Amino acid sequence: MSAFAADRPLGAPPDTRFNYSTGTSLVVSGIVARALGPDGPYREYLDERLFGPLGMSSAATTFDDAGTFWAAGHDGQFIDVVPGLDLVVVRLGRTGSEHAQELRAWRDAVIRAFG
Repeated sequence: MSAFAADRPLGAPPDTRFNYSTGTSLVVSGIVARALGPDGPYREYLDERLFGPLGMSSAATTFDDAGTFWAAGHDGQFIDVVPGLDLVVVRLGRTGSEHAQELRAWRDAVIRAFG
């Protein structure tokens, strides 16, 4: 995912505008993964150097295998890619976190319907 984000053009020249960018986070994450090693070493680093000092005991890190994959956005927005089913599911709606379990069940049901 970081390679995909790194290949996108800039939205504005550096130091001229600030917008949160998931793509930028992915690029930085890819750099860190290459420097530390993927999965285990990266997870340990995040736990020891970031989550632990901040008291974030419930943070969960997940890593893609650069093959079957998904993206999670704000308020229930997501993209699921299921190569085995030749399926892409995109949800652009807004759902508060209090309904996260219901949304997850709905998403799973949609994917099962194509399975």
